[in-house]
Amino acid sequence: MHRAKTGVAPNGKTGGIPTLSTKFDSKENMMAAANVAKIDGDKFKSALSSRDTSKETLSISFDMPNSVGYGFSGVPKGSDLVPSRVDNLTIVVAQYRKNDKGVWYINTLYPANKHVGSGGG
Repeated sequence: MHRAKTGVAPNGKTGGIPTLSTKFDSKENMMAAANVAKIDGDKFKSALSSRDTSKETLSISFDMPNSVGYGFSGVPKGSDLVPSRVDNLTIVVAQYRKNDKGVWYINTLYPANKHVGSGGG
């Protein structure tokens, strides 16, 4: 909830208040999502085969069979933002990046309330 109110990320960086700040609700659900998103998995391979190969990043999203997390969105109230809890998140976003040797890795993985387009920058 701290990030939803202040815009300060877990690593201490500030980037403005996100529209939705989320987390996995258990280690097991995070590991299940990571298993689907793995580099040698079908989701990653499919997204990679249909993109511009010169890009250094790739984002995909996919549905999980059950809720894997929750989050908070900031609801404006006067000049403040009041956190509102969002439950039952079943979508997962995986963002991948290439390291200096050209090897792909998962850069971030989080529950979401909407899908992202497959692509990267």
